[in-house]
Amino acid sequence: MSLRYPIPRLLILDLLSNQKYSVSEAIAKSACQYGLIAPEHVCDLLVEANGQCTCMPTAKNVLFKHFECKDRQTGVPPVNVNDVWSEVERLVDAYQGCNSSAARECGNQAQQHNCARLAPAVFDYLLQQLSRYP
Repeated sequence: MSLRYPIPRLLILDLLSNQKYSVSEAIAKSACQYGLIAPEHVCDLLVEANGQCTCMPTAKNVLFKHFECKDRQTGVPPVNVNDVWSEVERLVDAYQGCNSSAARECGNQAQQHNCARLAPAVFDYLLQQLSRYP
């Protein structure tokens, strides 16, 4: 699946390069700006780097918080969040397989700059999956 959301990807890049946010902060703040989570939840979703990539764990936190809040609304059909997350992981894995070695290196032991290079794509795939559910 191709990337579809250039403006959110640019927001992530801006937060990382110009605002000097961490990868986790950039994803959580972008999720807030795009209405996926409420501002008061941003700090709860941040993941400490500890030398590891934080884009996937933060995206997972955003996804689960988004559906947790959405499930409280009446009239919204329940969603299997684990299935949605599995699809995000599948898309990111496919993206990593088709792109640079820097993207493929973004895993649990990746350097933070490689993680930052993957974060815009992870956020794009997250948005794609969330757009499938009302």
